[in-house]
Amino acid sequence: MKAIEKVSVVQQVEEEIKKYILNDKVQIGDKLPSEKVFCEELSIGRGSVREALRLLQAKGMVEIIQGKGAFVSRKEEINSEELAGWFRDNEVELKDFNEVRMAIEPLAVRLAVERCTAKEFKKLETNFLKTVKAAEAKDSSELALLDEKFHTLIVECSHNQLLISINKEIIKRLRRFRERTFKIDQNIDNCIPYHRAILESIKNKDAETAQKKLLEHLERVGEDLVSSKDYQN
Repeated sequence: MKAIEKVSVVQQVEEEIKKYILNDKVQIGDKLPSEKVFCEELSIGRGSVREALRLLQAKGMVEIIQGKGAFVSRKEEINSEELAGWFRDNEVELKDFNEVRMAIEPLAVRLAVERCTAKEFKKLETNFLKTVKAAEAKDSSELALLDEKFHTLIVECSHNQLLISINKEIIKRLRRFRERTFKIDQNIDNCIPYHRAILESIKNKDAETAQKKLLEHLERVGEDLVSSKDYQN
């Protein structure tokens, strides 16, 4: 008998919307029902619907057009060849964003070591434990959300409003990258040790090591970006 796995609300919503898309009556180019309709049909909050649509957009199945809504862009998830092609097509932009992250996130983590409250650190710990479970399950959708939250929490722990504002703009542009990068097992494996080391450094109030590990982490992200261009499943 197979153990029952816990599935997040967002994942459940994603699966329900995917079922809708895969219905034979739904065609590529069709507009999806509004967030309000999905909320009413599934009895969940709007935030969960937005996250699910975002994940489906990252998988290439949905296109979200600001002010117009979400549309069906394809009826299947992106394959390994298309995945590698996406990394090649977006390499320059992704490298640019990673360079900016390498400038601001080590500063953010240094400030986080100094200013992080016990409550905030608990959130980081909880996030890491969930990330480990998601990595074991190779759940790319959940990992994308958790990775974004981990780095966002660090920036928020800096209590520097300018850093927080800059980070909000960066994460918007990196959402598709995060969803795609965690489809590659090697990239999943590379994430956990760095998150663990960063968390331990914050716990030990070791700003120097926290900065070092955060920078090493982003350097590895850059290396993973290059290797992902040749990904084959």
